[in-house]
Amino acid sequence: MANLANERFFSAQPDWVFEALTRALRGLRWSIKSTDQYSRSVTFSTPMSGFSWGASMSASVIPSPEGGLVRVGGAAKLRTNVTAGGAERKNIGRLLDAASRELQAMLAQDPSGVVPSSHQAEGQQVGGLAIADQLTKLVTLHEAGKLSDAEFDAAKAKLLS
Repeated sequence: MANLANERFFSAQPDWVFEALTRALRGLRWSIKSTDQYSRSVTFSTPMSGFSWGASMSASVIPSPEGGLVRVGGAAKLRTNVTAGGAERKNIGRLLDAASRELQAMLAQDPSGVVPSSHQAEGQQVGGLAIADQLTKLVTLHEAGKLSDAEFDAAKAKLLS
């Protein structure tokens, strides 16, 4: 069976992206075999399903000036399992989506992990999202009670500065 691979770019500090990735793995309850903070890499296994015996996978965060690229790859545990490819590709997508949600939650709590986009110098965007979108997210979190008045004011001030 062919190797499985996928990647996604995040406009955040690479260490933050790596933390979001490991939180996502824990949230999915996949078996983490090893993590290396220095190289920002993790090896893990996906569980068995009706279509797959699972896969041995690795993920790494590749830093760049604009943020971090998460690259996920691996192979099915049982090479003769021809149906594993589709299931494991879905698992990779689930992992990247979960990492994205984790990172968004982390950045909502502390926006200092955002890497300034080239548009931020012009005051148009922060971390790939328009400032208006970021403010809308902050208001939503504040209204839902997930941010206190002080946290909301601090995040808003940081965003507008």
